[in-house]
Amino acid sequence: MPKQINDTHIVLICKVEHPYSVALFRPIGFCNVVYKVVTTATVQHPKLVLSKLILPTQGAFVFGMMNL
Repeated sequence: MPKQINDTHIVLICKVEHPYSVALFRPIGFCNVVYKVVTTATVQHPKLVLSKLILPTQGAFVFGMMNL
């Protein structure tokens, strides 16, 4: 993948109208949209596969599975 896909911009947003200290800013990170889509797809796919591979009696930490 191209290196630019993983770029993130960090912006400081004011918490008050006239900030006089760095503590009055909140950092926000803006990730690339392609990076977010790839990350989401990477996380969602194992969820679907794991629920088919793990028995319900062994699925204590798998989302959507109930222990019997």
